[in-house]
Amino acid sequence: MIIAITGFKPRSFLKKLHFLLHAIPLFQLAPKSSGNLHAQRFTHQGYYHTITAWESRDAMMGYVYSPAHQKAIDLYDVLGEGLTCHYESKEIPSVSQALKYWKVNGR
Repeated sequence: MIIAITGFKPRSFLKKLHFLLHAIPLFQLAPKSSGNLHAQRFTHQGYYHTITAWESRDAMMGYVYSPAHQKAIDLYDVLGEGLTCHYESKEIPSVSQALKYWKVNGR
């Protein structure tokens, strides 16, 4: 399976509200997306994180290229900063494991 870890930090309170307007429906879409096995969100040090698990890279990319996700990507640099990464695994990482991996491998 493919594990994807994201972390995004809005630049201001108003940008945080704008971000959440898009992020909440988008996160609700992830578990309903074809090939999704797991979807989890959490906050840490001002960052909004997600951990998702996908049956395959193609399933993950189907979600990434969905119109709703593409709209969010278009707003990424306007609203804040963040990192994302993905890797193959046989198990879903804990929040602690995901944060460690994200800090080292996020781009």
